[in-house]
Amino acid sequence: MGLHAKSIMVAGVIELRPTDTVRKAIRTLIEHKISGAPVVEEGSGKMLGFVSEYDLILAAHYVGWGLDVQRTMKTDVLSAREHTTVEEIAEMMLKWKIRRVPVLNDRDQCVGIVSRREILAAFYDEMPTV
Repeated sequence: MGLHAKSIMVAGVIELRPTDTVRKAIRTLIEHKISGAPVVEEGSGKMLGFVSEYDLILAAHYVGWGLDVQRTMKTDVLSAREHTTVEEIAEMMLKWKIRRVPVLNDRDQCVGIVSRREILAAFYDEMPTV
């Protein structure tokens, strides 16, 4: 196939800060119609973790709305680089049963997201016509 993350990722990523509250994170996801967002360090933009709808439901239900996102985000996030192939990203998704993969640049800033939809679109574009 030969496609790389940079060519299929969705850029212009909506980011959260570690000190944002669960309430603010939920509002952000709803307003932007997204299912998760990277949590980035103020100033450097370095990705510190990722928070999903699932993480926020758990936090809101069991802990409360005022909890900082840094207390509910995942920090062991599988990510790709801009040059990672579509096949490698698809393998990650299948092996670890994940829905989206953040794409990082050489400064560990999240420059895009590849979801299952982008993988499917890349596969579809490469399918032979019948």
